[in-house]
Amino acid sequence: MNPPIRPSRPQHPSHRVEGSPESSARLDYAPPPPLANRAGFRRAIFWIALAALLISAIASGPRIWRRAVLIHRQNQCLSYSSGPRQIVFELLKDQDFDFTAVAARDRFIDAMDQRRWAAVTLFCHQRSRPDGKRRLVIIEMNGPQISGPGAGHRLEPTALIAVSVYEIGSMLQPPRLLSDGQLDVLQLSPVPFRLFAGQADPADLSHFTIDFTAAGQRRAINGWLLDNDSVRLDFPPSPPVAGATSP
Repeated sequence: MNPPIRPSRPQHPSHRVEGSPESSARLDYAPPPPLANRAGFRRAIFWIALAALLISAIASGPRIWRRAVLIHRQNQCLSYSSGPRQIVFELLKDQDFDFTAVAARDRFIDAMDQRRWAAVTLFCHQRSRPDGKRRLVIIEMNGPQISGPGAGHRLEPTALIAVSVYEIGSMLQPPRLLSDGQLDVLQLSPVPFRLFAGQADPADLSHFTIDFTAAGQRRAINGWLLDNDSVRLDFPPSPPVAGATSP
């Protein structure tokens, strides 16, 4: 006689054995990770940013180079110095004259895209206003003046002194011309007349001097940088000065 068949216990529909094919199939359909967390997306963002940076560097490269050259030439002017015996201009009895150019000043003016107004640089150095702000001060001379038409022209013993004051620039901001409208008249007599390279005063950071000799007598022009970015020039009473002005 066959034994009685026992009915099997029904399994709950939600019951799954761990590691079964049904469980693996359910995990395969889990939601994907966010887009920002995907490695491929992060790599694409990196390469796009790198390409944008390279394009920007190529486009702005010439402008950055020009600014670097300008700041370098400005710094050469700020630290420029020449000995007190260096003659920068000489007018002789036969109306022959000679002068020495300052290459640092010429290169800086060219880099600033400014017109060279005068050929003789009397002073080129940094000075500080009384309130402590640093400036580049350039004193130039245009002369002697020429009078008379054609072959009958002659040299007049006068010259114009021009003052230029610059705000010191950096790689973020270029130098800026603050003042260049100040003119003084210097009498180049009696001859022989010689002008020497201007000297910065180490004891007074706003002060400088420009020495000259007239008929063998040595004298000095004194200059001071003021708080309004103008320069006061004091000429000695002899040799005579025509039309000298002070700010």
